[in-house]
Amino acid sequence: MEENWRPKTADALKHPAAVEDRKSVFRASKKLTDKDAKEVVLGVSNEDGFQAWDRLRLRFNPAVNARKGALLAGLTGMVQHPVKPLAELLKKLVDMDKESR
Repeated sequence: MEENWRPKTADALKHPAAVEDRKSVFRASKKLTDKDAKEVVLGVSNEDGFQAWDRLRLRFNPAVNARKGALLAGLTGMVQHPVKPLAELLKKLVDMDKESR
């Protein structure tokens, strides 16, 4: 991947059509959600529908929540089996992350 991809992406997202799409997605999300989901949508600034969609995905995607739970369980389980050398701890954390994916 080329090094200067970010400015191109940022410029493309500022294009008038992209800005209007963001607003359309935001307004649709606001209209079609309620309760917790609506709070997530309303927590986004500048009527950014793409950001609202991403936050909804992170908040309500069961796979994300299951992964969080598995990682939390693994971390609390580490208390019972302390790891002394730092390298071993890092290896264990990497293994936990791989298992959760």
